[in-house]
Amino acid sequence: MKKCCLVSFLFLLLISARSQTYTNPVLVPGNFNGNNINSLADPHVFRDSDGTYYMYVTGNGYPCFSSKDLINWKYEKKVFTGSNRKWATNGFWAPEVIKIGSKYYLHYTAGRDDQIKHIGVAVANSPTGPFVDLTNQPFIDNGEKGTIDSHVFVDDDGRTYMYYSNAMSTNPVPELGGKKRSEIWVVEIEPDFSGFRSQPQMLIYPQQSWEYKASSNSYWNEGAVIIKHERTYYMLFSSNCYCAANYAVGYAYASSPFGPFTKSSYNPILSNSGVSHAVSGPGHNSVVKAPGENEWYMIYHSHVHVGNLNSSNNGIRQINVDKMTIHPFNLITVDGPTITPQPYPALPTGLKGTSYQQLRVYPTLVEDVFNVNHIIHHADAFVTLTSITGHTTRFPVQSNATIAIAHLPAGCYQLMLTDGIQQYRSRIIKK
Repeated sequence: MKKCCLVSFLFLLLISARSQTYTNPVLVPGNFNGNNINSLADPHVFRDSDGTYYMYVTGNGYPCFSSKDLINWKYEKKVFTGSNRKWATNGFWAPEVIKIGSKYYLHYTAGRDDQIKHIGVAVANSPTGPFVDLTNQPFIDNGEKGTIDSHVFVDDDGRTYMYYSNAMSTNPVPELGGKKRSEIWVVEIEPDFSGFRSQPQMLIYPQQSWEYKASSNSYWNEGAVIIKHERTYYMLFSSNCYCAANYAVGYAYASSPFGPFTKSSYNPILSNSGVSHAVSGPGHNSVVKAPGENEWYMIYHSHVHVGNLNSSNNGIRQINVDKMTIHPFNLITVDGPTITPQPYPALPTGLKGTSYQQLRVYPTLVEDVFNVNHIIHHADAFVTLTSITGHTTRFPVQSNATIAIAHLPAGCYQLMLTDGIQQYRSRIIKK
C-alpha cells in the first residue's frame, strides 16, 4: 500500500509538472512598475536559501528580478545606485551575485570617466540590496588593459576563484599584429574578497574556426561560467561580438580550476544555427542546477530585433531558458535555442540551498543504515532528510559517516548535506 501511494504521488507530480509549458523568450524589455528597462542583457541567476531565484542584468543600477520557476519574473528594483558606488561612473555590465555566509556579494564590470572597464565588488545583507562597494577602488584594475565579465566559483574545499576577460577593445595583441582579442583569465581570491591568493593566469583565447577568422581584426572569449561535475571543471563561455547574430556559447573542460582547459570539438553548443529566422545572438549565459544528476538550465540573452540588427538596436536583448545536459566523456548539450513550447523547468523544491552538487551515498535502497561517502570540512555539518510529505529529520555528520534511520517510516527521501557554505544532495528509498 505504501509503495502504491508513493508511485501515485510521484505520477501525479510528474503529470502536473509536464502540463505547464513556456515559450522563449521568457522576459522582454519593457516598463516594470514605472521603470523603463530597454534591454535585458548578460543575465546572472542564483537561487537563494528560500528557493527564490534572483536575476541581475546589465544596466545602470543593475535591475533585479525574482522568480520561483525561472519562467515568470517579477521586477524587484535596481540594487546598486547613487552614493553606494564609490568609484564607478558608467558602463555597468555583467553583474553576478554570490552568497557567502549571510552576506551577498555583487561583483560587476564598470568604468570610470575614462571608459576603461574594471571589476568591482559590493556587499549587501539582502539579494535585492542595497549593495555598497567594499572599497573606493576596483577589485581588479589592470590599468589601460580593461577587464570585464567576472565570475566567481567556490570549490568543494572552499577555495575561491574569480574568472574574468581582458576587454577586447583595450587588448591589442602584438603577435596578432595589433589585432584585438578578449581572453579568459583566472585568479584565486580570498573567500571574503579581501585580496588575492595567486597570480592571474590566462586560460583560453579564440582559436576554433567558429570564433576565429584570420581576416578579422577583433576576437572574443567572454562571459565565463564554471560548473563542476564528477571532478571535472567545465567552463561555458561566449564568443564573437555580442552585436552580431553569430554570438554563441561554447565550452571547455579541465581537471583543475587553473586548467589547462580543452575546448570541445562540438562547439558551439548554443547558436542560432537552424533557427536564424527566429533567434539572433544567443549567449552570455548563467546556469542553475536541475534535480537530475547531470541536468541544468541555461539562462541566456538573445537579440530582440532578429534579422534587422543595426548599431542602434544590436544591444537590445531578451531572456531565454533552455535545458542543458552533461553527458559522459565531457560532452555538454543544450536543448536550444528553442522557439516552440517547452515543459516548465523541473527544479528543486522544499530544500534549502544556493547550489547543489551530487553526493555519493550507498546503498540508495535502505533498510536501517546508509553511508555518506564524503569528506567533511566543518564541525557543524549536518544531513537533512526530507520525506515526500515535507517532514524533515536532521542528523549531525562527520567524514564518511554511517547514518541510522531505522526509526523513520518507509518512503522516498531527499537527502541534503550542508557543510559550511557548500550543499550536496542525493536521494534514498527506505524499505
